[in-house]
Amino acid sequence: MVNKSSIISITALLCSLLALAVGVFQTYKRPKLGYVKSKELFEGYLGTKEAKSRYSKNSELMAANADTLAQQFNRTLADFNANYNKLNAKEREEKKRLLSYQKQNLDKYNETVEAKIQEEDQKLTQGVLNQVNTFITEYGKRNGYSIIFGTNLTGNIIYGDEAHDLTTEVLKELNVQYKSSPNKQ
Repeated sequence: MVNKSSIISITALLCSLLALAVGVFQTYKRPKLGYVKSKELFEGYLGTKEAKSRYSKNSELMAANADTLAQQFNRTLADFNANYNKLNAKEREEKKRLLSYQKQNLDKYNETVEAKIQEEDQKLTQGVLNQVNTFITEYGKRNGYSIIFGTNLTGNIIYGDEAHDLTTEVLKELNVQYKSSPNKQ
């Protein structure tokens, strides 16, 4: 016959073994992994679309200003060519000097506009990437992921089982958050 203290001892031993087994399992459990298709996520994100829209409007405005200056230069050049024979040598030299100065200013303006457009594109892109990366970090923590990888065109992930593809789910939640955000970029 088993006495009461033996039952308590056996129960305590079983509980200890169970606790040890749970601890070992927790130590050796497989990490939760996932990946997102970065290009699809970036292109499908509403914040990207809005940033591209703002970028296009600003670029078009700056390009229109550059076109206006180019048209003014072309009119001045055409006028100079049309009236070339009517001008004396001194007037020709003065007009050539003014055309050269105007052309230099036009070239500098175009370079400045191009640099500003590139800078704005980089700033908008980086802002969107920061939003996406911050969201993915929060999403990973909230859903217990150890690692979330991002695919890119250079192939940092060549293959991933579709069961681990989080792109659609993350994009959906990211866009919901963006729509409800009062301070969109």
